[in-house]
Amino acid sequence: MGRDDWRDAALLFLIPLLAVLLVSSLIVSFKPRRELDGHDWWRWHARPRSLPKVGEWLRSTVLPFSESPELVQRFNGSVAAIAKALKAPGGTMVAFDGRKGGVVLMNLLQFALRAPKRRVQADPVVFWVRLRHDFGEVSDFVERAERHYGVRVRAIEAESFREGVGEARRLCPNCSALLVGSRRQKVTCRQRSPIERVEGFDLALHAPLLDWTYGNVWAYIAALGLDYPKVYDVGYTSVGTKRDSAPNPFLRRFVDGEKTYEPAHRLRDASKERSGRAIRIA
Repeated sequence: MGRDDWRDAALLFLIPLLAVLLVSSLIVSFKPRRELDGHDWWRWHARPRSLPKVGEWLRSTVLPFSESPELVQRFNGSVAAIAKALKAPGGTMVAFDGRKGGVVLMNLLQFALRAPKRRVQADPVVFWVRLRHDFGEVSDFVERAERHYGVRVRAIEAESFREGVGEARRLCPNCSALLVGSRRQKVTCRQRSPIERVEGFDLALHAPLLDWTYGNVWAYIAALGLDYPKVYDVGYTSVGTKRDSAPNPFLRRFVDGEKTYEPAHRLRDASKERSGRAIRIA
């Protein structure tokens, strides 16, 4: 067999081989959009890994709400704000209230803690102000969240949130920042800028959810299938304590003559969020 014959034989062997390798590499590199929801989605996404910059997360990761520009904007802005608060000198405290805002805040905190080039003074001190006459559903949820996220939540007995912050200050006397889940849309929210000073305490109050609406909160919870206090499933839209909270009358329905309430996410008019808080319950 001459030299030309050997060359032709080699080409006949190599060309199909290269074609097979090329097709194989294309198949391996192609990853279909993975439809993930609920806690399965969270466990997959929260695995320790190298993450892109905060502003680029949604361009490299398929998030359940990536088709919603408003939630994308809220997510990016809030994670960036939390990441900034975590760099506060002396450390950061996180007020986890166990309500719907706290559900979102605790989830976003996990993203910020896994942000690239994270430089923090120490792990944040997470606390929950347990008020007298608190709902049992809230207590149960705080315990579930603690186990789910693997974060220690320090319970502080107090008569008010402000008193609770004072007690929490003893846990981290050098902390200079406090993360809260306040939203501007709530009529009781006095905070008007994302970062303000706390009167009486040497703390910067960070509110990364300040611009989130009632609808944003429930859309985010639904998109990720996050756990939340089950009291929201029976008509409560704003949860304080058993003494000052009742099911929202705008969610009241009658089925076969029986009074019932729709879940909180069914409330169409966000301005009625606190309608169940108008009556003082003895």
